[in-house]
Amino acid sequence: MQKILFLTLFLIFTLFGFSSEIKSKTLIYKNLMFQDSNFPTYMNWQNAIEYCDNLELLGYTDWRLPEFEELSDVAQKSYKFKNLKNLDSCYWSDTIYPKNSDTSMFVDFSTGYDGWSSRNDNSFVICVRDL
Repeated sequence: MQKILFLTLFLIFTLFGFSSEIKSKTLIYKNLMFQDSNFPTYMNWQNAIEYCDNLELLGYTDWRLPEFEELSDVAQKSYKFKNLKNLDSCYWSDTIYPKNSDTSMFVDFSTGYDGWSSRNDNSFVICVRDL
């Protein structure tokens, strides 16, 4: 009986601890989990794609660079990011600008402004994964 009680308490504390870690390092928005910790520095678009593809955070390895619509939508809620230090900066999306295949779309988190930039330029990165 003591073993069952111990295992039950262990599972509760383990799951609760993991849940609070998820809440402290990510932002859940709609059906998406956005990275909210361990942010990289400025990087070009190709490096941003590779960074997200290789990110391992909280045991998850299926991170990706967000689509333009996802990033634009969450930028309107940027105040909910707890650890994002560059709220007044531009962030890459994975969306290629339709009129120029050498550029990709970005979102400015301070103004909500969006635009496109050469993939060789540097911007910040937030990764996302589907729930």
